[in-house]
Amino acid sequence: LADVLKNSFSEKLDFVLFDACMMGTAEVGYELRETTSYCIASVMETPVYGFPYDQILPYLYSENVDYSAVCHEFVSFNKTNNLWGTCAVMDCSQMENLASAVKAKLSEWQDALSSVSMQNVQQYGVGSYRYFSYDVLDFFRELGRKSGVVKTTDLNEAIASVQSALNQAVIAKDCLSGVDYDFDGVVIDGTRFCGIGMYILEEYNPYVANKTAWNDYYKQSISWYHAAGWDDLNLN
Repeated sequence: LADVLKNSFSEKLDFVLFDACMMGTAEVGYELRETTSYCIASVMETPVYGFPYDQILPYLYSENVDYSAVCHEFVSFNKTNNLWGTCAVMDCSQMENLASAVKAKLSEWQDALSSVSMQNVQQYGVGSYRYFSYDVLDFFRELGRKSGVVKTTDLNEAIASVQSALNQAVIAKDCLSGVDYDFDGVVIDGTRFCGIGMYILEEYNPYVANKTAWNDYYKQSISWYHAAGWDDLNLN
């Protein structure tokens, strides 16, 4: 998709909006970094109603786009219709910086990766896509705990580099949190929602150990796999 968009337009796009499921991930934002300035997407399945275009297009085609309002309109629409939902906007120019922050922290704490309890990390998929994407920052919270950074104040300081990179990369976000917006067993905790997710490989995530096609494709075709340093880790 990134290649097609790059070859189809003479200039970088202002934004790409995915009215599709689970496209709000670091992998997608990184792949589009040379194609579009901003990526608007949900890290969850998108309800069948999709985005309320009549409500969000006026914002998107204004001179100074209010991306927070775009996320808010999507989430408000879903709330009104008794649905669920998350929405975030990635500044794709910041995805290299986020990848570097993730890579540094993965390298620093790689000895703790095998002891991470993935059931303690906010995940966003349901059905056959359960465990497809985990909250980026919540993953590092759990990894930090397993690394021995136990106190909350120490943990916040330890993951500050990832948080800072996320603050630059995720310029707007909103979600419907709590049990009232349960979607097939997935409940979003708004205090743990950083805006975007990422895939965790089978070496560190028993829930995708049987997803051979997912894992092979991720390693062979996804740029984030290399940029975020997964390929540099010791698998002992």
